[in-house]
Amino acid sequence: MLFSRRSRSHTRSLTAGAFELSVRRRYRRVAAIAGIGVLLFVLLAGGVHYFEKKWAPAIRLAELEQRNTELRDEVERLKLEVQMEHATRGELEKQLADLSSEADKLKSELGFYKSQGGLQRR
Repeated sequence: MLFSRRSRSHTRSLTAGAFELSVRRRYRRVAAIAGIGVLLFVLLAGGVHYFEKKWAPAIRLAELEQRNTELRDEVERLKLEVQMEHATRGELEKQLADLSSEADKLKSELGFYKSQGGLQRR
């Protein structure tokens, strides 16, 4: 015999299965791709959330420390300015007192000269 019984049973097993439409396979493929896309999106969103929770405070802390250093430098500069202003003011007050004392002395001398008969004119 040309065809053995065994080959017939093999053929029958191939045709005995349920028929599937190719559209159903396409939907499965699209659903699988969409599922993978959703999974990737969820993983990406979770990674971004993790980054914000883990690293954003450290970045913010570094920025605040930098700003704190800048403010401390400015405070030191302003303290020096205030000290210089106080020293200048003290010196100016001393000069004012000296000049006022000298003006009083000159007024007194002028009064003395006036009381002695006035200033003589040449």
